[in-house]
Amino acid sequence: QPAHPSPTACVGRGVIAQDVWTLAREVDKATQVTHVPKQYGQAIADSFFQVMQADALEDGIADCALGMATLIVHSLPEAEMQLGLATAREYYVLFESLVQNYGHLWNDGGFTWGLESHQSAGYPLLLGLKPQSCFGMNLKVFVYETDLAKRVLSCSQGMFASEVFVHRWLMHSECRTEDPAEADFFFVPVYAACVMTKEGKLAGEMDAFYTNLVTEGLPHFRERGQDHIFLWSSETYDFPAWHKHIHSSIFLSVEAQPI
Repeated sequence: QPAHPSPTACVGRGVIAQDVWTLAREVDKATQVTHVPKQYGQAIADSFFQVMQADALEDGIADCALGMATLIVHSLPEAEMQLGLATAREYYVLFESLVQNYGHLWNDGGFTWGLESHQSAGYPLLLGLKPQSCFGMNLKVFVYETDLAKRVLSCSQGMFASEVFVHRWLMHSECRTEDPAEADFFFVPVYAACVMTKEGKLAGEMDAFYTNLVTEGLPHFRERGQDHIFLWSSETYDFPAWHKHIHSSIFLSVEAQPI
């Protein structure tokens, strides 16, 4: 190997085989035209974690900087699942630094790098790297924490992603207040459609969760919850008994008339 390899060589270096960069190219290329099959997404995440566990990040950057960036950006949902959102945020910052330092090489080395995933455009907002204004309004919203609003990146896909994006927008908006006494509204984040789809939770389980949440977990729920906001991102109310507990609350929904 040359003493000073090109960061666009992508020939393999140290413990990183050339096959890793071949995979990165294939996934990057597929992203530009279609959705990446789940097995390839998992394979690229596994490759990234192997690089990190082998302490081979510097070798990877020296050999294939934009391939390394591609591994990172496609691994972030799995990184969140395994290591937490804070670590996924650190990895995204690393991705951004690689793009900033090596992005001008996107068309070198005989391959055109796209350097994005189908979700990556939303990552700065979701990860709190893009503060949001309140559009000049003197509006204050208190945002609760709930047990089913944790999988930020892995739930930020498709129509159901609205339950994540609204939550994270409020979290990093000037509208947010951490003082419930000055709040005009209270937002209750629950990634219901996501956990029902990805974790197989049934309607009865969600009903029990919401009932317990409203009766025990929302200390500022008063006046029948008229100032509390719930979001429904699917075609149904994921809280079957909603009419018994939150019929006076504010509903946001992607469907005009959920069932």
